Parts: sequence; C-alpha cells; structure tokens
Amino acid sequence: MNGDVSNVDLIGIAAMQGGVVTRAQAMDHGHTRHTIDRELRSGSWGRVSKGVYRLIPAVDVDDRLLGAVTTLPDAVVSHTSAARLLGVDGLPDLGPSVTVVGTTTHRFDGVVVHRAGVGVPADHRTVVRRMPTTTVARTLVDLAGVVFPAVWHEVIQTAVVGGLTSMREVRAVAELVCGRGRAGSALMREFLGNPMAGASALERRVAVVLEPLHPVRQFPAPWDGVRRLDFAFPQARLGVEADGRKWHSTGRSFQSDRARDHAALDAGWLLVRLTHADVHRDPDRILRMVARLVRERTGG
Repeated sequence: MNGDVSNVDLIGIAAMQGGVVTRAQAMDHGHTRHTIDRELRSGSWGRVSKGVYRLIPAVDVDDRLLGAVTTLPDAVVSHTSAARLLGVDGLPDLGPSVTVVGTTTHRFDGVVVHRAGVGVPADHRTVVRRMPTTTVARTLVDLAGVVFPAVWHEVIQTAVVGGLTSMREVRAVAELVCGRGRAGSALMREFLGNPMAGASALERRVAVVLEPLHPVRQFPAPWDGVRRLDFAFPQARLGVEADGRKWHSTGRSFQSDRARDHAALDAGWLLVRLTHADVHRDPDRILRMVARLVRERTGG
C-alpha cells in the first residue's frame, strides 16, 4: 500500500507483462507523477525505459522479452530471440532482441531494440508464448544483417531444407524490406540470386549428376498450382525429385507420394525419385537412365 493507492491490481498487470507496467497503466490505477516518483526513489519500482517501470524482477529472458513487446510501441520479438522461440538453431547468443516500428529510438533495460523503418506487417508476424514474434522468413532476413555470413548461410539453408520456411516466403519478405543501406541486403541478394539457394545436399548432388542434360530447376508442376519440381525436362514431360526422406512402405508419407505421382501421370508426366544412394553409388547409371527417358519421351 502506498498512501491510499493500492498496487495489488497493478502488480497483477505486471505479472502478465513480464513484470513491468507503463506510466499510463500506473496512473489509470490511481498513481500520480508524485507517487510514481516516490516508488522509484524508494526502490520499490525500477525504471526500465521512458515511461516503463519494473514492479516484479525478471526471472528469465522471456520475462524481459514479454515486458518489452508489451510496453514498447508495436514491438515484436525478433532476430536471435525470435529464432530461439521458432526453433531455428545454429545461432550465437546475441541477447534478448525486439524490433519496434518507426525511426524513433527506444530503450528497454536488458533488451536490444532494433528499428524497422518499413514496419513489420501482419504476415511477417506470428505469436509464440503469448509474444508477437517475427515469422521464420522475416527472422532469417533480419538475421542477415547481424550474424557472420558463413553462419547465416548455414542457418538459412538448414531452415529451408528442414521445412521451417520456404524460398518463396523468404524471397517475398526480402523483396519488401531489403534495400539500399539496410544491413544484410547485399547478402540476401547474393543468396537469392543463387539458383541452388535453399537446396538440400541431395538436390545439389542431383544437380551435379544431371548437369550435362541441362534440366530446368524448380519447374512449376502443370497439374498443381503450388508445387514445383526439383528438376524437369518439360518437352519430355519428365520430372526428377530428390527424395531425401527415409523410405516407408506404409504410412502417410508413402500415400502422399503416391497421390502426387498419380496426379503427374494423369497429366501425362512421369516422375523419377532419386535417393542419396542412387546418386552416390552409381551416378553414371542415373545419368544414362534419365537421358534415355528424355530421348524416349521426346521421340529423339
């Protein structure tokens, strides 16, 4: 109790906000400029940033992040903190990080605050542990400006191949936010300009094996408005898929593959699935087989 002002309700609000409250919230619950100053002088409250006060000690990183995204204007967990929440591995610990929209400088004790002049639109956001968080694609684009290129290349490659995001999503984010003067933009342009960007180790190996035949990479499947073929010979209506998943004779993955293969056959296409063993044990045989299929299906 502070005079005739009770902090009980305010502490309840702080508990839901990572231990902090804003000046406006304090005044809505009966505090004045003088009572707030008294709480700060007594040490009962701690000043976190302009107009933000800590009533409950931060127990962990998530407390600090929750406090920051709750009290800073339009803030979102980002960079390595977003990567941790989203399961993107292989990054150094650069401390708790959030991004605020606009060019105004904001501070939050114990948290790195980045600024996003072009904003963080709704489709670049998700929610993890009650906190607004940048999506995997937006996180990877943001990280291009803060980690070493070699580390970033490994992380984005793993995330795309592992299915956490797609090259289409990364490209869409980069086209919106990257530009002259933005850290990481040159690295993003270099990565997106590589025709094998986002390809798995198996896809890169298949590309080497089939290179003499000059297949088309990431060819849109004519029977599916979303799907793309790893490699295609459109005139032969022949597709080649790098199948890196473990083979199962039963189960959902097997049925899904068969359904896709049948859809291709219905459209007059033949799909060839290649595994690691295929392209490493006898790559010459694979090259001869695909070359023969191309000749047979084009009348050559």
